[in-house]
Amino acid sequence: MIVCSATLHNFDVKKLADAIMHFPTWVDLKGEDAVPETVHHVVCLVDPKKNTLWRALRN
Repeated sequence: MIVCSATLHNFDVKKLADAIMHFPTWVDLKGEDAVPETVHHVVCLVDPKKNTLWRALRN
């Protein structure tokens, strides 16, 4: 799972990552004080009962 956040250094974002991922890895390219030029949001809705491709990724 890849999660990108403009608020990467926010403690709530870290708590969320710790709660929903196993061994989250932080990749910070610009540092804590950098401000993004723009923020884009993308949501991909997936029904895990209809689309079972994710099962192959678990192994």
